[in-house]
Amino acid sequence: MASDLERIVARAQKHYYEVAETYLRARGGVLHVEPDVAPSAASDFTSSDAWLLLAIKTAQADSSSATLAEIIGAGDAINHAIFMDEELKGGFYRLAHGGHISVQGDVCFVTEQFENDWQARGAGGKRSLDKHLQVVETMLGV
Repeated sequence: MASDLERIVARAQKHYYEVAETYLRARGGVLHVEPDVAPSAASDFTSSDAWLLLAIKTAQADSSSATLAEIIGAGDAINHAIFMDEELKGGFYRLAHGGHISVQGDVCFVTEQFENDWQARGAGGKRSLDKHLQVVETMLGV
């Protein structure tokens, strides 16, 4: 019999997958990096871009890429919130064009450029998610 915590986690994971499926279905099954409207310069990062970038890094962990559902789950763990559509669309665009992530179909991953900057700032060690978020915000200049 599942514990209360196991049931809560299962419901949350189901929600992450539902949000991811809705987002992907609206975009033909891929994580688009081209916004619907002309964005500000790719270098004009926002605080939600830092949140998204850390969520991608966290979701990717030791694997080669991260799915949108994994990214949404990591984002919830970091910020106790679910990304809004505009945060994802604009964030994927700015982060990809800024060289921090690469998107392939329905998955994405942090780039070597990001990993090098991450390691140079000493962020690879054990820190709280808040401290990691501060490092990413500094990296993006937000």
